[in-house]
Amino acid sequence: MVAIARIPDDLPQTRRRKNRPPPLRRAPGQFGEVLGQEPRPVAGRLRAVRRLVSALLWTLLCIPVQALLLALPGRGKAAFPRFYHSVLCRLIGLRVQVVGEISAARPTLFLSNHSSWLDILVLGGVLEAAFVSKAEVGDWPVVRTVARLGRTVFVSRSRGRTGRRPPPCAAACSRATA
Repeated sequence: MVAIARIPDDLPQTRRRKNRPPPLRRAPGQFGEVLGQEPRPVAGRLRAVRRLVSALLWTLLCIPVQALLLALPGRGKAAFPRFYHSVLCRLIGLRVQVVGEISAARPTLFLSNHSSWLDILVLGGVLEAAFVSKAEVGDWPVVRTVARLGRTVFVSRSRGRTGRRPPPCAAACSRATA
């Protein structure tokens, strides 16, 4: 058995939509369009600019505070980055929800599958931790300063001397000093 749905010819048809001309569009690449998408409303653009400016001002305000805390003894140099990142998350509109409990055992190594730059803000706002980054990040002008103040450890990803044998005198020198 086959079921077919159709409109009988004797019933009056409902009003059809008029074919409207396409709305006026800007050429791709003009202000407000990203990858050919529709332009954002003005309020959305203003909100984005406000968030970006407030994040930049917050960062500029916190740089001297963290630099001072690094010079002073105490726990402030580890606690302040957590406060900085959590406020930065709120300023740019991120809502962070923590599921589960953070390990209280110390030292602890937390590993994350890094998927965007937002991961640093979220993890930094939840954990009192230092980050590990590729050495190239240490060469980026503005990011370098913020990363160093956050006690980031820069690691070279080049193999360099990996797998090479130590020089012959290294074994003798290590035995002599032991």
